[in-house]
Amino acid sequence: MVNKFFRIVVMMSFFLGMGPLTGCGTKGIHLTDADNGKQVAVKSGDVIVVALESNPTTGFSWQLTEMDNTVLKQVGEVKYESGGKNIPGAGGTETFRFEALSTGEVTLTLWYMRPWESVQPLEIFTIQVVVQ
Repeated sequence: MVNKFFRIVVMMSFFLGMGPLTGCGTKGIHLTDADNGKQVAVKSGDVIVVALESNPTTGFSWQLTEMDNTVLKQVGEVKYESGGKNIPGAGGTETFRFEALSTGEVTLTLWYMRPWESVQPLEIFTIQVVVQ
């Protein structure tokens, strides 16, 4: 009896533990500054994660320009993570998440700028996203 109970507990633990690994069928693509200017193909429901170097202590941050929100939409807030150096003024990474909603093509553009200044961005990150 105890042996049977133990097997059931082990099997349930195994299947419950597999849940987070499946990701509910959502596939993700991770992009960095090395992907600037490229084209990526994704399927509806996929998540695109864009992680770019940033240093908000200088006032600069990545800003999303307009895009077609019927094809691709930003999910959640931008997250900043320091580079692991506890040095004042050291940079880190800003991470954006986007979900592919429907078939189409959209240009995703991020500007590295001080939001209060009316000048050209210091850097521009652009990718062409094709949702199949």
